[in-house]
Amino acid sequence: KINNGVGIGTTLKELEKLNGKPFELAGFQWDYSGTVFSWKRGKLAKLFGNDGSKISLMLNPDYEKAPAKDLDAVAGDGGFSSSHKSMQRLNPKVTFIIVKFP
Repeated sequence: KINNGVGIGTTLKELEKLNGKPFELAGFQWDYSGTVFSWKRGKLAKLFGNDGSKISLMLNPDYEKAPAKDLDAVAGDGGFSSSHKSMQRLNPKVTFIIVKFP
């Protein structure tokens, strides 16, 4: 866990609360699957770097239980808001934390 309580298993909805607003993450099922691209200048931007330049998080849904319709809606090479209806239903969890040292 990081000092603000974010850790492996933290959900998208929990991150939104901690950030105080929606953020942007990569679509699923490709190289950067679920990587947070921008905290949209929310509360977590100071700790992580607005673009993840200090700490990067990668989130993934439970692929076995995720409805195909929702996965398809937020899959691929592009960014999606955490407030997207399918992202909210999938509510992916943090699966990787990458800490970058200067």
